[in-house]
Amino acid sequence: MKPIYLIGFMGTGKSTFGKRLAFAMNFKFIDLDEFIESKENLKIADIFNNYGESRFRELESFYLKSINETDIIISCGGGTPCFNNNINFINSNGLSIYLKTNRGILISRLIYNKSKRPLLADKTDSELLKFINELIDKREPFYLKAKITFQMDKSKLDELIYAIIHAENECIK
Repeated sequence: MKPIYLIGFMGTGKSTFGKRLAFAMNFKFIDLDEFIESKENLKIADIFNNYGESRFRELESFYLKSINETDIIISCGGGTPCFNNNINFINSNGLSIYLKTNRGILISRLIYNKSKRPLLADKTDSELLKFINELIDKREPFYLKAKITFQMDKSKLDELIYAIIHAENECIK
């Protein structure tokens, strides 16, 4: 099976859910941010701080395109599909799944863990709320280009596996 790319906003649970999905489907799992960190021997925050977001986006695109495997779930960073035509690469190379989560849930998760996210770390809670809403509005048009949208707070893992199998069967016909 072609690669499955999980896309969506930060804090959606792409990595956590992706590991469960990979286990259930007996696929390999790659978290793209962790993959970049291992290849660059730098934390994502350090890449942002030392080289800027544009350099990070170049690396992100390069490493996304360097993964040439099948039977794999790739958890993409929140911005991955939004830069360097990555959404087109993702859609032409595999099955894209937008993991959509209620904004209230996202905001509570991100406020709690903002220090771990370079784009959020220096913001007050009120700035964070405004920033998150604006960024979701900006990124969602890219997320909506995914072949499957999966509502995280209303659906179950087995429903997504069924949708993936159905989508893959439709691609074969």
